[in-house]
Amino acid sequence: MKRCLSGAGLGLLIIALAAPFSIANERFTLWEDFGGEFATLPPSWVVDDVNSDGHAWTPWDFGGARGGCGLRHFTSSVQPADDWVFTGALNLTPAEACTLYFKTRVTSAGQPHKLAVWIGQTQNPAGMTTMLFSDQTLAFETPQDMALPFSVGSPGTYYVGFHCTSDPGMLALFLDQVGLAVPEPDLMATLQLDREIYDGSTIYAPGDPVKGMVLVANMGPSPVTINSKLTVGHEPDPNAVLSYLVNGPSGEVPFVMKVKPVEPEPGDFVTLNTGDRVHKYYDLSLGFDFTAPGDYFIEAVYWNPYPDGGGTAWIGRLVSTPAMITVEVPVGRAGE
Repeated sequence: MKRCLSGAGLGLLIIALAAPFSIANERFTLWEDFGGEFATLPPSWVVDDVNSDGHAWTPWDFGGARGGCGLRHFTSSVQPADDWVFTGALNLTPAEACTLYFKTRVTSAGQPHKLAVWIGQTQNPAGMTTMLFSDQTLAFETPQDMALPFSVGSPGTYYVGFHCTSDPGMLALFLDQVGLAVPEPDLMATLQLDREIYDGSTIYAPGDPVKGMVLVANMGPSPVTINSKLTVGHEPDPNAVLSYLVNGPSGEVPFVMKVKPVEPEPGDFVTLNTGDRVHKYYDLSLGFDFTAPGDYFIEAVYWNPYPDGGGTAWIGRLVSTPAMITVEVPVGRAGE
C-alpha cells in the first residue's frame, strides 16, 4: 500500500503516518465500490466534464479492483482531459485523523495518466482548495492501493475530488474502492493461538499444526452491528472478512489456499452489545507453511466492506496485536 503526502493547504493539516503493512483499527465513513453486478455512480456523487469534450468519468462494469466494477476515464484524441468526479458529503472534524483510500490503474503503462486528488467544501472545481495527491505519470497496469492521511482544520462538510488532466489519446484510467476512514475506538480483534492458550508455550516443531482463535469484540458503550460471516482469506484481500498476515524467517509467508469470497446473508449481521463478541477458530497451517525454523509473527485482520439491508452495519478494518511463535527442530531430530 502506498501512503502518499503532498503538503499543507488552506484550512487543512496533512499528517504523515508510519507505513507498516498492517494499520490501526479504522471505521469507514465512506466506502464505495460502484456497484455489484453492474457499475453505478452513487446518487450523491457528481461528474463534471469541465472542457465539454464528451469524455468524462463514467461507471464501467470491468477494469476495477479484481476486474470488477469501477469508474473509468478515456481521454479525447485531440485535447487534454479536464474532468472531475466528486464524492458525496463527508462530515469531518479536526479531532479525527482521516485516511482516504482508493485503488487506481491504467490500461497501458506506455500510456500514462495524470491524476490529482483534492478536498474542499463545495462540490465543484472552484471549491477544491487543498491538494492531497498529485501524480503526473500513473503508469501501473495492476491496481495499486493508495492511502492519503490528513486531518481538517475546522469542522464541516467536505467533498473529495478526483481530477484527471491526462494528455490526449490515452487509454483508460480506472478508479475503484474509494474509502474514507477514521480511527475505531470501540471494536477490537484479538488473536489467540492454541498452544499458548493450552500450555503457555509459543514453541512449535516443523510441520506442527498452528491453530488460532480470532475474537471480534465490542468494548464500547453502544451497540454495534457487525458482519459475523468470517470467511477466511489472505491480507490484503478486500473480499475476505477474516484474513491473516504472516511474516516468517525469510519475510512474508504466502497464503497457499484458494478461497472464493462469499457475501454475507441478512442473518449474518449481528448486534454486539458492550462486551459481546464473535469468534472464528482456524487452522492456519491449511494456508501457511510453518516448516522453516525461526520466528513467525502473525496478525489477524477483520475487514467488512459489506453493508446490511438497513444501512447500519459497521464497515471498517480491525487488526490484532501480532502473535509470535517460534518453530524449532526438536532435539534429536536435527539433520533429519
